[in-house]
Order: sequence, then structure tokens, then C-alpha cells
Amino acid sequence: MCIVSEDFGQQAVNCEATHKPGSRLWQKEGLHVEKSVKVMVPRIRESNAILECRLKQFIELASDHLILVGEVLHAEVKQIGLDKIRPLLHDSGERFRTIGKQIILNRQQ
Repeated sequence: MCIVSEDFGQQAVNCEATHKPGSRLWQKEGLHVEKSVKVMVPRIRESNAILECRLKQFIELASDHLILVGEVLHAEVKQIGLDKIRPLLHDSGERFRTIGKQIILNRQQ
């Protein structure tokens, strides 16, 4: 899992909103996929942090909300500190947050 940060958040949301298998939207959005030497999972080069996890459990909170619990098998960070990684967290709808800050990103229909 690539940790999406504020600096490429809109591009990532654009890819998610219109994803179709084989569409390579990441290219159209100017993102770069690369293979890792250490792990087998491709990643987005622009991501400052990655987690490779093994799924352990699904927890259903409501009809449309799930929590995925995983075991971290491998982690990498390009920079130290959340203020530099600036992970993007989904709040609801078009509302996202970084550490201490809310951001509005348009979801394509």
C-alpha cells in the first residue's frame, strides 16, 4: 500500500474515481509506477512511504464501512516524520485531512 500524501492527492483520487482494469490512469495523471527490489508489489514513485501487508481480518462497521486489519510485512519511508510525509486521510465525501489540516479534493463522477 502506497501512502498517498497531499502533494499528489488529487491525482490519486482521480485514479480511484474512474478506475477500470488495465486503464493505466496513473500514467494519465502523471504518476509513476515502479517495481521494488525488496518487495514484489509495485508502488507509486511519488509516495513517501509504503506498507506491504498481509490481510488478517475484515471488520464490518456498517453496510458500507469496513476496517481491514493487516500484518505489516515490509515498510519503507523516504523521509522521517509525519509532517514531511504528509499522509492523506479520507474524512468523508470530498473531505480529506493531513496531519492538522483539512483538504477538499473533487471526486469525479
